[in-house]
Amino acid sequence: FDGAGATRADAITFTSGFGTNALTLGTGILNGGIGISGTLGLNGPGSLNNVIHDYTAGSGSILKGSTVGGVAGTLTLSGVNTYTGFTSVNTGTLAISGTGSIVNSSGLSILAGATFDIVAASAGVNVKALTGTGTGTINLGANNLTLTNAVSSFFAGNITGSGGLTISNGSLNLTGSNDYVGATAINSGAILNLGNAGTGGLLAPSSAIIDNGQFYVNHTDTIVLANNISGSGLFGQVGTGTTILTGTNTYLQSTFVNSGTLQIGNGGTTGSVSASFSVNSASATLAVNHSDGYTIARQISGAGNFSQIGGGNTTLSAANSYTGTTTISDGTLSLSGAGTIAASSGVIDNGTFDISGVTTAGGTAIKTLSGSANGTLALGTQTLALTAAAGTFSGAITGTTGTLTLAAGNEVFSGHSTAFTGGVAFNAGTIGLTTLDALDRAVITFGTGAQTLNLNLIGTYTNKFMGFAVEDTIDLRALSSSGASASYNATTHDLTVTSSGGTNVLHFDAGYNLPDGYQFGVSYDGQSGTKISLGVIPTQPTQPTQPTQPTVPATGGTASPPAGETQTVDAITSGSLTVDGPGKLILTGASTYTGPTDIKAGTLIVNGSIVSPVTVENGGTLGGSGSTGTVTVTSGGTLSPGNSPGVLTTHDLTLASGATLKEELGGTVQGQFDQTKVIGTVALNGATLSLASYGSFVSTRGDSFVFIDNDGIDAVQGAFTGLSEGASLSLGSHNYQINYHGGDGNDVVLTDITLPNAATIALFGTVVTNSATQTGSVYALYQGLLGRAPDPLGLESFSASLQAGAKLTDVAAAILGSSEHGPTITDPSAYVQSLYTNVLHRSADDGGLTYFTNQLNAGVSQAQVAVQIATSTEAQSVNASTFSTGVFVPDAIDAAVAREYYAVLGRTPDVTGLQGFEAQVKQAAASGGANGAIQALGNVANAMLNSPEYTATHAGQTNAGFVDSLYVGALGRHAEPGGAAFFADQLAHGVSQAAVALEISQSAEAQVHLVGQIENGFHLIG
Repeated sequence: FDGAGATRADAITFTSGFGTNALTLGTGILNGGIGISGTLGLNGPGSLNNVIHDYTAGSGSILKGSTVGGVAGTLTLSGVNTYTGFTSVNTGTLAISGTGSIVNSSGLSILAGATFDIVAASAGVNVKALTGTGTGTINLGANNLTLTNAVSSFFAGNITGSGGLTISNGSLNLTGSNDYVGATAINSGAILNLGNAGTGGLLAPSSAIIDNGQFYVNHTDTIVLANNISGSGLFGQVGTGTTILTGTNTYLQSTFVNSGTLQIGNGGTTGSVSASFSVNSASATLAVNHSDGYTIARQISGAGNFSQIGGGNTTLSAANSYTGTTTISDGTLSLSGAGTIAASSGVIDNGTFDISGVTTAGGTAIKTLSGSANGTLALGTQTLALTAAAGTFSGAITGTTGTLTLAAGNEVFSGHSTAFTGGVAFNAGTIGLTTLDALDRAVITFGTGAQTLNLNLIGTYTNKFMGFAVEDTIDLRALSSSGASASYNATTHDLTVTSSGGTNVLHFDAGYNLPDGYQFGVSYDGQSGTKISLGVIPTQPTQPTQPTQPTVPATGGTASPPAGETQTVDAITSGSLTVDGPGKLILTGASTYTGPTDIKAGTLIVNGSIVSPVTVENGGTLGGSGSTGTVTVTSGGTLSPGNSPGVLTTHDLTLASGATLKEELGGTVQGQFDQTKVIGTVALNGATLSLASYGSFVSTRGDSFVFIDNDGIDAVQGAFTGLSEGASLSLGSHNYQINYHGGDGNDVVLTDITLPNAATIALFGTVVTNSATQTGSVYALYQGLLGRAPDPLGLESFSASLQAGAKLTDVAAAILGSSEHGPTITDPSAYVQSLYTNVLHRSADDGGLTYFTNQLNAGVSQAQVAVQIATSTEAQSVNASTFSTGVFVPDAIDAAVAREYYAVLGRTPDVTGLQGFEAQVKQAAASGGANGAIQALGNVANAMLNSPEYTATHAGQTNAGFVDSLYVGALGRHAEPGGAAFFADQLAHGVSQAAVALEISQSAEAQVHLVGQIENGFHLIG
């Protein structure tokens, strides 16, 4: 059809498939109806003023520009088209004008170099889904493009114009350099991913972002978002790069930082976020880079880090619960009001850490303090407690009446605090002073426990010291001195240390300490040899304080054990119980009272039984190895089951956000690690999980700990803060993965996933750190269909199948057909919901539920639907934190060779042998596929059987002895009569010993038996 004109009275119907240039238009206009049931190819620069519709029951599609011989002109659609198939723009431009529409088309695809143009449309244009690779373009003009069902949409081209983009439903991933300046709207239930674990994906800085759904940035480089993000949705940093926010961001839901760095501000005065923050992994950091004052009034939670990098003053005023490191690289980090960072693993202060604005009674606490000479600790009039000190602080401390308290640990001060005249409360641990004015003129007060003070000084040092006890150690190390002396004045509380050069050391330890009630003076003459003079002046001895007796009668009441004391009560028979601390109360008997148990402060240890409901308030702790009624732990309260460690049994357990569950790992047997056995429901609500080791126990890879044993089949509600399903947390050098569907299906389980060194791993497989891989897809399929992470053997087997050419749908079908999966879920809606819950950890949105349910009803297999969800960008984002620590994929050939070592030689493989045999089998597999690999494994077994090592230990062995030795090596047991007879018969009929060794070593039982030594153990010698 061209400009010369052509007239046809009837509609044109296309019922066959698309050939090359099925319909080519010149410069004219084609009017009338077009019916299609296959694919209609459209070429040329003409216009269609038609209604293109489905013919009969077919689902028609149109293709602008054929893949061969297409015309790169502009084809314009101005009709309200109703066809339901796909719309693809291969070459040239497909334009919408006037009231033209392709709203019923199942999706729009724009290939490299092609353009979709809606400039001439009279209003915004709706499409369902959008895909496109390369340099495709969408020209908006002043119009808005709306995606109404963007299921896993992906567009790598450029969207340009003054109009905007709306994602009404589903998810869209943008990886192009988009320069449109209109608003970007993300409706409720919709998802926008900017980037896909690379460097692509941008938005024009003037484009406002209206986020009523979910907005994620997934970059590996640094990206600046100057846009203002508003709405009721959430924002997430999921890439390994750095995202810098310089706009005014008022979105309402949380800010998630799963990996990389989310930075507020870029060294100026712009950039703000009003929502709370969840920094969800040890590789994630929330940073502030302002030159002015900036306040974060919402809570920061999770396992990640916080960094102050700007020259301004950042103030934290919320009760933050993040557990990573706090780093001050420049400027000031201030705490104000009730603001706290007590859960942070420590403060590295190379700027200023200011707590003078804290208003909480008793001040605030951090675990440990370190930092360079550039650092300043500004106490003002407040108290800062170090609860797990392990650092060296070389900066200055300021404050005239403030107090620094060492509650536990070892802290060294090596700075110059010439403006510090406050106090130092020394309650436990060790303080080291390496400069004369490290604490300047502060008054140092010793507590009642055992403390150690180390002074590495040259010159004269004067401080006031109070509260010496017989348990204290004073180590006066005047290094490089020829003479040193120390004296203590009990009246003025002055301890004076003097040295004048040389190499002598003055050491005054517990052997010279005096009982309470005495004062002492010590001098050391370095010039005349070892000479110690000790003067003792007795004063009125202080009578020891007797522990108070519990005041709680059998009818209940209030118990207020003093600080540092433990009181014991047998049983309470009636009434109620209030524990108001600050000490510890132990219940040992069977209490029958039914009134409430309220722990307001201090600790209640239940080693007997109570039936009453227990509430643990802010500052209270519940522990013990007995049983209780329902337990509710409010914000600030702590549940610490066991008696370091042990098992506590409760009824319904509810942990509020801000509550803490403390867990100690002392072994793998129940009772050697903390466990809460729950009869009823479990609700976690974003509480904090605190993990610690007990004694000298160190777990190994594969060790599992059921620390919440949930009865029945009811699922655990919620999760711990920063720990979604499959997330990892660390304890020392070990990493643990959390599973809320573990044990018998509804328990909370920690599993050691620590990997050995890279050289050892490389001999057994590979570590995958990107969830957007086939490994990530298999991982998500396990989650979706079995509700758990893949086991090593499953991951090994399916990875090998995929490498051999199998598809992900084959993997999904195999899992669906497994006995573990059980009966088929026949309700399509229930099946889709289960995938959303297990893979994406949320309920299905209406659009997604409808889309996938319709697919299932239309005959799409359950395996195909599972693969679509498991490979979605959202699923990859959910599992990004798990993969950030590495997921080990065992190599099937390495494992097979290792099993032959155990079966034939009865030992772990050596490095050289494993590498050599592995190379042989892999070479055979490359040329001969699976059959080649099997034949090569037989050759490996034969080589082992004929080795000097085997001959030396198995000479003269009978067939029965040979079979039994294979059983012991591969299966860990002796051969049963049936198996022994079967393999003896094989050998008698000419089957080779190598073939029998291969059968037994690669059996399913051998794979399961040896998984701890191979896939989980990485055992090697040599």
